[in-house]
Amino acid sequence: MRGVDNGAWRNLKGFGDWGRLGLMENSKNSLSMKFTFTVFLLLICLSVSIFGQSKKPQTIIVPTGSLGEISETRIKILEKTLESKLDDFFAVVPKQLFEEAQEKAFQELDYDECTEDQCIMMIQEMLQIENAFQLKLIAEEGDTQISLTWTDLDQKRVEEDFCEGCKTKQLRNSIFTLVDKLLSVNEQNNIVTIKDNEGVLYSFIYKGKLMWSKKGDDEKDEKYVGEIFNDKPHGKGMIITPDDLKRYVGNFKNGLPHGIGIRIERNGEKYDGEWKKGVFWEGTAFDSSDNILGKKVNGNWE
Repeated sequence: MRGVDNGAWRNLKGFGDWGRLGLMENSKNSLSMKFTFTVFLLLICLSVSIFGQSKKPQTIIVPTGSLGEISETRIKILEKTLESKLDDFFAVVPKQLFEEAQEKAFQELDYDECTEDQCIMMIQEMLQIENAFQLKLIAEEGDTQISLTWTDLDQKRVEEDFCEGCKTKQLRNSIFTLVDKLLSVNEQNNIVTIKDNEGVLYSFIYKGKLMWSKKGDDEKDEKYVGEIFNDKPHGKGMIITPDDLKRYVGNFKNGLPHGIGIRIERNGEKYDGEWKKGVFWEGTAFDSSDNILGKKVNGNWE
């Protein structure tokens, strides 16, 4: 696998988004390049300093590595899925800053020195960013192996999944799962703090909007139990009614169901699938006997 990665990396260095090695081959421009690099570092430090004012830890997302027949459209969709999921927990460094640092890394390192790991580490040092994530896809005859690598200044961690005959939707769900696995490992080791804490919040409606409070009445109010960020449900958790019905179990973002989850009504109906900003977006509705009531795709019932 590592041999495949290195080969793909070298191809990427010569072609496409990863850079153009021709910029390194003209030794006559080395003095000019060093001056440009110094100015670049000053600009990067200023930009990252401003960007780093977010409470979240920062991360870069390395372009996806792929092998086999995978369409560019599918790759772009999965990259956006990863970015959206990581944005729940990290401040993602803008792509332009990453690409500028990447170009400078190719200029500073010789061809043989610029292995995948070495260049990513150099980019992290330039941007003063501890975290880097990279998605890798290998496809053959409709099956896809998907792996997610998280590299910080101390170690590298990898989670992977094999999806037989999966379409883009299933691969997106795999990315959600892989990110959750990586972050749970990180929390156990206390490497960085991703979320504020886990706790209990109580819901109420104010001027037609759903609000959350740390104070409430267990006998009267619906409550949220799970991961919290900025005093709102954010991450994994559940909403529980006063009579102990688990009304919703799944992922939240900024106080609303967002991601994979299931809502259960008092009559036994269930809505299982993907949620967006509190709205059931894509999935299947079941009655109390698990008979299919309908399916929703891209926000519309079929």
